[in-house]
Amino acid sequence: MNRLSIRMKIIIGYMLLLACLLLSMVGITTQIDTIEREVRFVANRVVGASDLANSLETHLLDMETGQRGYVITGNPTYLEPYQSGRSSYEEDYMKLMELVKDSPVEVSRLERIYTYTTNWIQEAGDPVIEMKRSGDTLEIVKFFNDDVGKQYMDKIRSELSSFREFEQELANSRVLEMEKQGTILKVVLYAQFVLLAGLAVLLAWLISRSVVRTLRDVTWMIHSIAAESGDYSKRVVVQSKDEISELAMATNQLIDMHAEDYWIKSAASEVLRNCQDIDTSKELSQRFITSLARALDASYGILYVLERQGGNPVLSRFASYAAEGGTAGEERIALGEGLVGQCALDGIVMELKEIPAEHVSIVSSVSKIRPRSVLVAPIKYKNRVIAVIELAGLGVFEQQHRTMIRDVTEPFGTMLNTVENRMEIERLLHESQTMTEELQAQSEELQMQQEELRMTNEQLEEQNRNALQKTNELNQIRIELEQYALKLEQSSQYKSEFLANMSHELRTPLNSMLILSQMLAENAEEHLSHEEEEYARVIYTAGKDLLNLINDILDLSKVEAGKLDIVIDAMNTAELPLQMRLQFDQVAEQKDLEFVVEYEDSLPDIFYTDEQRLHQIVRNLLSNAFKFTEQGSVTMRLAKPSEEQLRSLSLHQYASDEAWLALSVQDTGIGIAEDKRAIIFEAFQQADGRTSRKYGGTGLGLSICRELSRLLGGKVFVDSEEGVGSTFTVIIPSLPPKGDTAAEEDHVLLQAAAASEAAEIERPEVLMRDAEQLAMLELVEDAGVHRPFAGKRVLVVDDDIRNVFALMNILEKEGVEVIAAHDGEEGLAELSKHPDIDLVLMDIMMPVMDGYDTIQEIRNISAYSDLPIIALTAKAMKQDRERCLEVGASDYISKPINLDQLFSLMRVWLSK
Repeated sequence: MNRLSIRMKIIIGYMLLLACLLLSMVGITTQIDTIEREVRFVANRVVGASDLANSLETHLLDMETGQRGYVITGNPTYLEPYQSGRSSYEEDYMKLMELVKDSPVEVSRLERIYTYTTNWIQEAGDPVIEMKRSGDTLEIVKFFNDDVGKQYMDKIRSELSSFREFEQELANSRVLEMEKQGTILKVVLYAQFVLLAGLAVLLAWLISRSVVRTLRDVTWMIHSIAAESGDYSKRVVVQSKDEISELAMATNQLIDMHAEDYWIKSAASEVLRNCQDIDTSKELSQRFITSLARALDASYGILYVLERQGGNPVLSRFASYAAEGGTAGEERIALGEGLVGQCALDGIVMELKEIPAEHVSIVSSVSKIRPRSVLVAPIKYKNRVIAVIELAGLGVFEQQHRTMIRDVTEPFGTMLNTVENRMEIERLLHESQTMTEELQAQSEELQMQQEELRMTNEQLEEQNRNALQKTNELNQIRIELEQYALKLEQSSQYKSEFLANMSHELRTPLNSMLILSQMLAENAEEHLSHEEEEYARVIYTAGKDLLNLINDILDLSKVEAGKLDIVIDAMNTAELPLQMRLQFDQVAEQKDLEFVVEYEDSLPDIFYTDEQRLHQIVRNLLSNAFKFTEQGSVTMRLAKPSEEQLRSLSLHQYASDEAWLALSVQDTGIGIAEDKRAIIFEAFQQADGRTSRKYGGTGLGLSICRELSRLLGGKVFVDSEEGVGSTFTVIIPSLPPKGDTAAEEDHVLLQAAAASEAAEIERPEVLMRDAEQLAMLELVEDAGVHRPFAGKRVLVVDDDIRNVFALMNILEKEGVEVIAAHDGEEGLAELSKHPDIDLVLMDIMMPVMDGYDTIQEIRNISAYSDLPIIALTAKAMKQDRERCLEVGASDYISKPINLDQLFSLMRVWLSK
């Protein structure tokens, strides 16, 4: 048997040892790979799931904050975080579902979260936004009193909290698994140690003492590693230069590699674990810089966070470690300023090894030491620098230190961004809650005021039973109106539009009828017989009556729709009796009735109200009085209301005696039955509603009086006895404009005029003089002494040939050359043929191209930018005049056309 040489023994020993070492490396690598997988699982799965869960909560807070911000302010920009949070929520939710799809428990919890979120959007998010858009404030307040959305949000936060707890438990279980793997690794290493020890004894017997000594050192090192799991501090001492030394060096390299990797991952996990469950960015920054400095054996550290001040980005100091005097570095650093500012600008790691003398010192209780190296690194979030750390130490920062810094800065950037977003959301939520509480307080205060008002009303009701009955009726009407407010508003809109259109359809033929009948009546002596003249006057009178009926219907419609304008101005109270005498003296004479006007001397000369509407009220009341009185008298009385009258109307608390006017119309007519008094103020209602009734009319006059009195701040009531007569009394307040200098000047002038006119109000010769003068401002005009329109060229654009015919006749008699067009396009064509046209009369309601578009087209032609255009319309609603002027009309007149008004407007614009 051949003996093996030492070389062969060494070779055989090495081969066996290498085989064992290979098995050992495979076992160790397998166990380390398992530990690495667990570390990656904790870092990627648990941390990633927690971050996504935090993102979901952030998106929900964005949606909730955006919803509440829009509801509180009405600003549409608050809907941007609502919409962006909603879309981002879906994306992060799908990522989270993909990440935890292997866990049925977490999938089920996420599905519940999604259901709650969907319910919140459908029941709280979108409905409240729609309420705000529609201006339904009461429904919003009612919703937030119940706040169903808060219940869903509480459930979502609870589920997200449970989700994060589950992930934390999962992380803990993985850590326990890593500890178990470490124990297995220890057992494997012990087993390998036994094998290698036996081989070492055998080889020691076969090889020389030097070989045995080296193998003993290698075996002792492996035993040391196996005896202390995770201790990579010891290395094999190489004492020879043979193959065994190569094995020792390879072993040392393997230990170095795994030791460095294990240290990086362990240190990074420890730093990030210390930064969990922190709610403020300051505390998070302090915890991070402290943990990082300790892990790197740094003796000094500072963390800057990027903020905006005055619109400019700046790095602000948020935390420091081992700083002299408790602070370190500059309070704020601009981008590009020094190493820290340049690091934030470039986004790269910077290291300084040659430390200047004036740099920061590391301070202990007994000395100050200059650091050996300084490292500055950026902290990024989504490739954007949001913070910078600066570390200094007595040693040199190795590659493993830089790798460890790289591994922790990115997760920390996500943590810092999440915490800052959460703090901002909590701040906005707090502001929203504060504003909500203020709104609730205001709502409660309003309710208290309403309750006080209700108690006051109850006290007033106890003083007067009649007022109690009326108040109850009004309360019932108010409740019914609130219940059907939307329906009534829509109905009012349809009704107003219908009446406006009907007004147009009625006024259009009525316009030509009135113009032609007026022309016939005024020129009767030249062309008509006495009988034909009377026919023309009857047609004109009937047309005027029909026009008044249309105006009454429109006024009532405007009042009901809230579109009737009230213009408060100074009024001379002494003029009212004179004006009513001029209008109704002839009526009284025809019916052989006495018309008495009583004027209380203590009344103020000047009274602030809408004079036109007050005259309309008085005319309606006087018309009714004369219509229903066959014999006796009609008396109009102007006086101050008595205290009893004010108390009966619950108006005495508003102002002094001088602030009120009581205007009554008393007649000796048929009177009103008691059971009919409640309905006479309703539209189209009369005390005698039979078709065979003696007195005609539509029943609109008193309804309009009531509504106009209400708009003027007053009230109208009736006192009547059947067969004896009726007294209608209107009590209205004076409403002087505040701080109106012009009104005060008018007040002084009107007082002077009122003094002289009041003295002459009862003198019949004054009345005769005014009537004679008026009949003469008409004879001169009818005689055609002055024809100011002679030679003028006027374009009439109207689709109704009757109106065109009437206008052509009346204008041609004034010496005007009339050019007619039947729609807007034809009008533009005629204008291009006759560029010397002096004035345009433009109808609004026309086919093909209406008056609005035609006026705009004319104004777009530079040659006609100043051409006078008078708009004609039979619609006559509140907004029609404004719209005509907006599109470029010079002036506006409604149909049926009043010739005096038309000629007056033509004189004004043709003179310009």
